[in-house]
Amino acid sequence: MPIASEIFNLTFDAADPRRLAEFWALALGYQLEPPPEGFVTWDEALAAWNVPEDQWDSASAIIDPGGVLPRIFFQRVPESTCCQDTT
Repeated sequence: MPIASEIFNLTFDAADPRRLAEFWALALGYQLEPPPEGFVTWDEALAAWNVPEDQWDSASAIIDPGGVLPRIFFQRVPESTCCQDTT
């Protein structure tokens, strides 16, 4: 049977994804998602992938250190989602 983190991710819109990820990592006992294998930092990975520097802070993710609970992904959006009509 697959574990929860293999089934789905939770995604949240945020004005500052990194800051929100750091807050929730601390609050939930999660950790910031480490950079991919072969890279020491996310900045190094993003530069290697030619991601424009102004987009480096457009997303962040946290993971359960035990690998059981779902990954939580935060993505930057330009608009506030307060009172957004979802109908």
